[in-house]
Parts: sequence; C-alpha cells; structure tokens
Amino acid sequence: MLRTRSIMIRSAITLIGVVGLALLAAAPAFAAEGVLPVRAGDRVEGNIRRCGDRHVLAVELVRGEKLRVKVRPATDFVQDLTVRFYDPTGLLANDPANVRVNSGTTVVGPYRITDSGTHLLSITTTTRHGLPYEVFTKVKGRRGRSVRLKAGRDGRVVAAAGSVLRIRGLDDEARVTLRFPGGAAEILKTGSACLEALTGSGLTLPEGGTYGVSVSAGRAKLRIRAPGRTAVRTLVFPELPDDQGSVSAWYDDAGWVADPFASAPADHEPPVSVPVPGAPRPPSSTEVATLLEAPNSPFTPSARAVFGVATNPGGHQAGIGMPIAPIPTIDEALTFGTVEAFNSGPSYVYDVDRPGLGSVRYRVQFVVGGRAALAPVALNGNVTLRWRAEGGGTFHEETWALSFDAARDLEVLDGSATFIGRGFTTIRSSASGFALPVDGSAPYGTISWAIDSPTDGAFVRSEVHDGTGAVDVELR
Repeated sequence: MLRTRSIMIRSAITLIGVVGLALLAAAPAFAAEGVLPVRAGDRVEGNIRRCGDRHVLAVELVRGEKLRVKVRPATDFVQDLTVRFYDPTGLLANDPANVRVNSGTTVVGPYRITDSGTHLLSITTTTRHGLPYEVFTKVKGRRGRSVRLKAGRDGRVVAAAGSVLRIRGLDDEARVTLRFPGGAAEILKTGSACLEALTGSGLTLPEGGTYGVSVSAGRAKLRIRAPGRTAVRTLVFPELPDDQGSVSAWYDDAGWVADPFASAPADHEPPVSVPVPGAPRPPSSTEVATLLEAPNSPFTPSARAVFGVATNPGGHQAGIGMPIAPIPTIDEALTFGTVEAFNSGPSYVYDVDRPGLGSVRYRVQFVVGGRAALAPVALNGNVTLRWRAEGGGTFHEETWALSFDAARDLEVLDGSATFIGRGFTTIRSSASGFALPVDGSAPYGTISWAIDSPTDGAFVRSEVHDGTGAVDVELR
C-alpha cells in the first residue's frame, strides 16, 4: 500500500495564504454546529448531546407566508433551552418574530414573513449535556394564482420553492424570459425542452422569492400552483459529527459535510452559515453546476497507467470518482423521459445511447425543497438531482445524488457506480460527500476509483480532499 500527502493543486504561495485563512477560521469555538434543511410543516425531534452544541433548522420561506413554531423540550428543561430565529440576512429576529416561552414551550410567531429566503431556527443549551426536544412548524402558505402576460410588460409573482409554473395561450413564435430572485434572467428559446414543459405539464421553481416573467409577443396567462403543505414529515436531527469546532450541513444522501474553513460560533454570535448581517444578497445564477461540465470517468482499463500513479493530481477534473455514464441534464430528462411515479413523486425514465457503453437506461428524479418534483427551470436553488443508470455492459449499475446548495454556494456529489464489461474487467467509482464550491475553490470530501482487469491487474485509488488543495491519496 502506498500513501502520499501534499499533492498540491495551487502554488506554494497561494497555499500559504489559504492555510493562513484556514487557521484563522479554525480558532477555538464554543461548540459544534449542524444545519438541517426542513420544509414548512415538518416536525423535528432532536437531542442536544453536548452543552453548547447548536442545532440549526433551515427553512425557506417567501414574503407573505405566516410562520408558527413550537419548541418543546423535555419536562422541566425549558429554562435550559435557548432558541434564536434569524432572517435571511443573518439578523436576529427574535423580537419581530415574538419568540417567547409559554407554559413550558418556546413559541415563535405567528410571524408574517417580510423577506423571502432561508430562515434559521437555532436551538442550543449552555447548561446541560443531553437535552431532548421536539419542534413543530406550521406555515400558512401563499395560494396559487394566475397572472396575465402582455408583450413588453414584466409579470411579477412571489412563489415558494417547489411551486409549479405553467403558461397558457403562448404565441408559437414568442420567447419567454424568466427572471429569478436576485436578478439573473434566462431566455427559454423557442422549441427548447424547458419551454415545451412550461407550456405543457409545467416546470418547478427551484427557489422561493419574486419571479419576473415576460413574453416577446402576444398575450399569455401565467399559472402558479403552490407546493402541497399537507404531507407532514417527522425528521430526527442527526447526531452531530464528533468535532467540537465544525460547521456542517446535512444532506440526505451524503450525511454530514463539514466546511473545513468554517468554525462553529460562540453561543452569543449568529450562526456562521448565514450571510453577514446587512450584506446584499448575491444574484442567483442560472448556470449549470461545474460537476455537470467535468469529464466522466473513463470506462476502459487503458486508464490504469494514468490513475495508477500516486503523484497524479487526480480529482473530479481527471474523472476520478465521477459517474461512469454521463450525468443526466434537465433538457435530456425532458426531451427523452417519460414521467413515472417513483418514491411518492415523479421521475423521468428514458433510454439513451452512450459512446463506448451502448444503450443506457436512466431514472432521473428532481427533489426541490425536500419534495420530489417535476423538472426545475434551473439547478440553482435547493435542488437535488438523483438518478440511477443501468445497461450498456454485462453488468452496469449506478446510483448517484448531486445536491445544489445555493445557501453555501457548493454542490455535493454522493453515490457509486459498478461496471463489468466484456472480458470481466470491473470498474468501480464512488464519491462520499464530495463537496465542490461553485466559486472554484478546492473541493473537500472523498472520491475513489478502482479497476480489476484480468489483463491489466487491479488497484483501488482513494482520494481525500481537505479543501486547501491538498489531496491524501491511498493506493492499494
């Protein structure tokens, strides 16, 4: 077995600067923090294991919704519980949200939301080790509505993430421009798969906020169906990682993903995972994620010479840990897919030919705001792309999830692939909580690549990226 350290992607000077920032960020912290996304109406159970640990619930709300929350600790422990509510800018909103204690329960609201975005509920204790609690959320959502569109005028509407958008009566040659919360705009070209879906079964909005819709010619009617609020989930806040200083986010597929540059805040400070109070919200991006543009793993054992060298930088840009069959896209799912029910929600099933693999069957599912949904307009919000691929070999099976985290500006790949081709050559690829910042910063997490060939031998390569540009490579 060969282990090598410090495969540097950046120059030494740049790395020194990055490490310096990391050391500042890693200053001693009061306690650990974890962020669990919940959707309006969810019930959450948790247990604060260590004094000072912070459980943060993130819920996306839009202007005009009315929120009610009850936090009920174990009997007689209400005086040990600290509950704080933050608005999307990171400001403490306990006073306007009327956070108070009533008969042993901490109550938030009823509070009418004034700013669309991700709101945070922080739960902690400074006096106890082991404090069970339960949280009940209730939101009176905005109803669906219709807006008349006319060429040259921008129709505006406030909608929650997961709302379904449809356009009726659109002229055949008219173009539709969709403006996202934050200002980014996307033109849905005539004949595009997204436009056809928009005028057919509908498209899902990937984030909550104010949308603008305009048409280039004629008139049309814009219809918005709000996401259902009746299905209530009971979630258990997962055990925090055993790291007193980590700031982590929870992904259903990847588990806890810790940010190596962030440290948990002291109890009197706002959570690290929200913007600096008062800072303007950055415009939303409609660009596809960088992982979708990265090369896929080679599916031939001729790659062994490249990936079998310990000093090779590797990483997702070299195909390490990527899916073997190409990652599906929104357009592909809409163009080729047939909608079928899967896990209490719609999925897109289709067959497509892949070079070097042959016919591959995909089952693609989009999860928006915690709910399986029709294809979203873009992947820039609280969206997870889940898919299975099979076929194209004697045995080929892949199961992956790609989460697009707009709040933390990164994407997380998790899953595995196994391919057994002719000649009994076996190729395996996997990613475990592999986080790739959208701003181009170094990734962090684990990815691996393995080949077992009767002619070229066998090896397993595992890479652990630490977020500074260094990679811990293990070959065996």
